[in-house]
Amino acid sequence: MLFRLSYLKQMLAALVLASGLCAPAQAEHIRLGADVWYPFNGEPDSPRPGYMIELASAVWKQAGHTVDYQVLPWERAIDEARAGSLDCIVGTTLDEAPDFLFPDQPLGMDESYIFVLKDNDWQYTGIGSLSEIRIGVVGGYSYDDGEFDEYVASQTGAPTVQVMKGNNALDQNLQKLLSRRIDALVESPMVMHARLQQLSPRPEVRVAGRIGSVTPLYIACSPSNPMAATYVRQLNDGIVRMRMSGELANLLDLYNLRDWQMSQPLFSE
Repeated sequence: MLFRLSYLKQMLAALVLASGLCAPAQAEHIRLGADVWYPFNGEPDSPRPGYMIELASAVWKQAGHTVDYQVLPWERAIDEARAGSLDCIVGTTLDEAPDFLFPDQPLGMDESYIFVLKDNDWQYTGIGSLSEIRIGVVGGYSYDDGEFDEYVASQTGAPTVQVMKGNNALDQNLQKLLSRRIDALVESPMVMHARLQQLSPRPEVRVAGRIGSVTPLYIACSPSNPMAATYVRQLNDGIVRMRMSGELANLLDLYNLRDWQMSQPLFSE
């Protein structure tokens, strides 16, 4: 009997140790930041805060973490994450934060369009044609076109390029376009379409050209955070899992979107 009791105690101790080794990592409070860029990320308190926010929240909740998403100007979001005040930024490209940690799997695809008022017959035919207009851009954005980004940098402060900063830079650029203080603005077609759908009456704008190419979008985590590699690994594995289970398709349906891996145009003009 003593032998059996001793053996049971040893087995119990081994089970306790094993359960400890298999326990999930310590729960973390992950702080996300970005400017409003719906449908990728929207208002934090909205029932639909953006599909990237809902995707990340679902993945990290399963890993035992909680998510705090806040809206702030894009350049400030990058700076605060780099300094460690935020853990990750939402809706970034590799060029915008090359020192950050990225998952292997993108969380979307996007491209940059030039929009003008419908009664404006100007058409983008290359960098040279930009000298004919005043164009609005967002501070800190990379438009995945080295020549265009160089033009923006060289003209910043001049009337030809007007850089808007703030939590809702698109709305401010759109207002300037409607009041004819600028002639064109550069924006994601999906973001622009979603915003126009929310306005009444709907502004009459048209596409006057495209810049760069289709670009992957990510949630990227701060290089100063020791948990960053864990976060991006969990995010990467979670996207794969949600795609296989159908959860990703169901989530995108809520935003009238389809999986970016499917071969289709991102946007129909």
